[in-house]
Amino acid sequence: MTREIEQRSQLLDTLNRMSAIMFQPETDSFEHVLHRCMGTMAGAIDVDRVYIWKNHEVSGELYCTQLFEWPESAEPRQNGEYTADIPYSGKLPGWREKLSQGHCINSLVRDMSTTEQAQLFPQGSVSVLVVPVFFQSKFWGFVGFDDCHKERVFSEDEEIILHSASQLVAYALLRNEMEREVADQNELNRVMFDAAPIGLTIYDDSLGMIDCNEAVLSIYGVTREYYTGHFFDLSPEYQPDGSKSYESAIEILKRALNGEKLTFEWMHCSLSGEPIPCEVTLTRVDYKGRYIVLGYVYDLSGIKSLEKDVERLETEAGKIFYDPLTGIYNRRYFEENAKHIIRSLSRSGGTLCLMMVDIDYFKKYNDAYGHVAGDNCLKAIAEVLTNELSRTDDFAARYGGEEFVVVLPNTDESGARKVACRLLESVQKRNIPHETSEVANCVTVSIGAASGKAAHTHVAADYVRRADEMLYKSKNEGRNRYNFTCL
Repeated sequence: MTREIEQRSQLLDTLNRMSAIMFQPETDSFEHVLHRCMGTMAGAIDVDRVYIWKNHEVSGELYCTQLFEWPESAEPRQNGEYTADIPYSGKLPGWREKLSQGHCINSLVRDMSTTEQAQLFPQGSVSVLVVPVFFQSKFWGFVGFDDCHKERVFSEDEEIILHSASQLVAYALLRNEMEREVADQNELNRVMFDAAPIGLTIYDDSLGMIDCNEAVLSIYGVTREYYTGHFFDLSPEYQPDGSKSYESAIEILKRALNGEKLTFEWMHCSLSGEPIPCEVTLTRVDYKGRYIVLGYVYDLSGIKSLEKDVERLETEAGKIFYDPLTGIYNRRYFEENAKHIIRSLSRSGGTLCLMMVDIDYFKKYNDAYGHVAGDNCLKAIAEVLTNELSRTDDFAARYGGEEFVVVLPNTDESGARKVACRLLESVQKRNIPHETSEVANCVTVSIGAASGKAAHTHVAADYVRRADEMLYKSKNEGRNRYNFTCL
């Protein structure tokens, strides 16, 4: 009994020490603070490993991903190095049901199922205690404790105290995530505020100036200190309509503060007195229970220059991302856009299909009909591919030479096969003569397709490689056909 009391006292002392570490003034990074707390828990019950896993859903199925781990004599690692996307149903049978009901998993590994052993034995685990963590009554994840040296069943006191300690660590982790999100958002807001190409000034409900961005300072060529202290000096005494600038400005700001959204032209001036014609928009917003006025300023003298810049950028964008011969997207656009598509689909649990399309015996076509006809053939095939893609997110791109790539987000095997059949049929219906082809008397194509659920570890090259293997198979089997594989 004395030993049990001492153990309970030691565990409670561990919980107190963890609280002191977790809530002390921040001098270390959160990762190091968390690492110390996990080490404190490990030392209290003499285990070799402590780890934190967080739940998430993909297409209605519950998965878990490792966030942090405390191994003996190791430094904390970044999140991305840990195991991700482990399905409870396939890899951890029974864990979801037991943990979501608030029960711990406390067992010798040799007594567990072969599926569980397959996950734990490679880690050197001999005995495990897994404690569920809840946030707002929802099964958030779990904290695990591994003994890699001896077989043991953890005591009831250890379960109870470690449950509280695990909950404390999870709350601290959530708090840190929220604080980071707020800090990131504040930083983003400031960056957007200062980087906005439109001048912006913020006025409080007493018409005093709160803040301004860099764009408005560049319009007048003044410092922030001068602008906030001498705002009305940056307008001539009279506006073009004969009204006094100061009196008119006060009246207009009051009207905006009363709820009117106003857009009007205003004549400002530089420090040297040079006129600066502007368009100003004032609008009222509710900020923390009080009204403020946002004043947007457009320098009208620069509009023509801005229009030219826009035209130039559009022209340059066309050169960068479009194939000059066929008019469809080029390989650079495909590679840049594929990154964003895979990242988005991995978050939503979506499926990506990619097709490699190659014109059959295109060299013979060029030799027989000439390069001008060859260019027209490429244009025609590009047009067919584009016309057959009806959904907004689908697109085709020229990959190189006579090879094209077709990208079909959220398309499964059945949909991919239908599209491939349509493409083969539509190319033949185009009926472009090709007397030197060994497949038909008109131009045909061969297709290789690969489809699979996108993951954050995937890159475009994964899909290209598998689709290219299928394209090679289509060619070996006689061309004018498609082959399909799943990732």
